[in-house]
Amino acid sequence: MKLFPRMVLDYGASDLARLLARGGYDAAADLAAIDRELARGRPFAMALSVRTSLDLLLSCLSAQPGDEIILSAVTVPGMAEIAHHHGLVVRVVDIDPDSLTVSADDLRALVNERTRVAVIAPLFGSHGDLSEHALVCRERKVVLVEDAAQAWDGEYRGSMDADVVFFSFGPAKTATALAGAVVVFRDQVMAQRFARMQAELPAQSAGWLFYRVAKFGAVLLFRGPRRLGFIARLAALTGRDPDIFIGSLAKGFAGQRFIARIRHRLPEAVRSLIAHKLRTHPGAAQRKTRARQFIAMIDPGLTAPGRANPATSYWLLPVCVADPSRLVGALRARGYDASRGASSLAAIIDDRTGRPCTKAQQMMDSLVYVPLTQYTGEDEMRQMAKIIKRHAPAVGTVGEEIAA
Repeated sequence: MKLFPRMVLDYGASDLARLLARGGYDAAADLAAIDRELARGRPFAMALSVRTSLDLLLSCLSAQPGDEIILSAVTVPGMAEIAHHHGLVVRVVDIDPDSLTVSADDLRALVNERTRVAVIAPLFGSHGDLSEHALVCRERKVVLVEDAAQAWDGEYRGSMDADVVFFSFGPAKTATALAGAVVVFRDQVMAQRFARMQAELPAQSAGWLFYRVAKFGAVLLFRGPRRLGFIARLAALTGRDPDIFIGSLAKGFAGQRFIARIRHRLPEAVRSLIAHKLRTHPGAAQRKTRARQFIAMIDPGLTAPGRANPATSYWLLPVCVADPSRLVGALRARGYDASRGASSLAAIIDDRTGRPCTKAQQMMDSLVYVPLTQYTGEDEMRQMAKIIKRHAPAVGTVGEEIAA
């Protein structure tokens, strides 16, 4: 089983060794590299994670209980949990599965006098034009955030129209440093306030970093097909769903006391590794080409979220089918670890309506993540495409009635 494809585990033993190195960090050189490769002269700050970043940002804005925050319909549930911790009401704006973008008109319909922040999260390596969204937000004095956690591909530097841009270097991201976020701002004053608040957080322990290296070192050892097949069988024997068990290994903040866990400073070793990865990472051009080739091999009726967006770099390659469990079983029977739970994304609930957005929920209910990377050979691509096409009755279109 080809679990944990290399596009998801974008690190090696040398990265783990860098995290365990003691001292010798050059903060000025690290920050200069991050500025040159990512911020490009804009004010920026660092944080332990994107979730830490949202928590700090809401504190910077002095958000009050009862204020509203707009989130993209599909995101990490922890973002809503953080908003609720600050007493905010979560509103949800739907996404277009074909382009993975949010309509500026849909955003405008949700903005009101209580709205403080709108967080637009591009998915699966996509990104889009936020100029109209920025106009909507500036009219109502709403802070526009681009949660570009999945968007960095070696080239994308974030929307110049957003007030704040989050970049993630967590475990399952391109150029991962196993933790860390870079937060880019339009406003220097806000950046400085954010940095001061981050500096006041407690230091992350040496034990935390050692455990992280040990954990992801073990994952690296078991990345081979047979070894990861053993992990999947072990999870099944212990009564745990293999998707959930294996996916949990790559999550950065699993477990209890979520808010307390994210409220720590970024270790110097992680900052240094982020700078190194930004300087040396080859980017995602080959991954994007491979994904486009694969999509072209499959039935044109297949919905592959993001296929209509030329900017999508396919951090993950999802397809939407009427019977996702059936397709996962067929691919796994041939040794391909397709998954329904390869990420921690979910269609989140709108606090006012009490339900998720329609298109977002349909997309997430029908998703299968195909284990395709820039390293996948053409023979394997053809074999996977053949399996998917053989299950053509399962293929559906998001936004329409899906029937097997």
